[in-house]
Amino acid sequence: MQTEYAQIQPAPLSWMQIEERAMEVAADNHFTAGKDSIHDLATNLGGKIEYLTADDMDYLESGSLEVRGPNDFIIRLSPITSLLRDNFTIAHELGHYFLHSGEKPGYGTNPIKIGRYGTGTVEQQANRFAAALLMPRQEFSEAFARVGNHPSTLAGLFLVSRPAVEARINSLRLA
Repeated sequence: MQTEYAQIQPAPLSWMQIEERAMEVAADNHFTAGKDSIHDLATNLGGKIEYLTADDMDYLESGSLEVRGPNDFIIRLSPITSLLRDNFTIAHELGHYFLHSGEKPGYGTNPIKIGRYGTGTVEQQANRFAAALLMPRQEFSEAFARVGNHPSTLAGLFLVSRPAVEARINSLRLA
């Protein structure tokens, strides 16, 4: 039987509500940014992580998500990205899961399939969710106040790439 995938629509949430959703997911799953593995969070939620080979990819993309049902999803990652980049990609795909595949308590009830490319609202929402999950507003702002505008140091503290840190600094208007 072939799965029918729902058309993905933007979540009717503000940026702050998306950040609150990420904080709720972290709290519900005892996830601490910079300490706990986002890979483990995804698998504990019923997800499977697959690394594609270059031959498997129609074109290079940094990740994709296929949600087949509640607690049943696959995150596919590029074979040519770093661990820190993969952390953000996994969190981004979890953003799609928690924002675009159903509402609590029915996350995953709308089967979806999405590649991580594009710049539309759906992708921006998943990026905001990922940033908030991996670099929570309060903790990130406190770390920024403590270490200053040092993206490499902040990247090490939050286990994300330097570009992810720079985007978070800009989105929070810290510099």
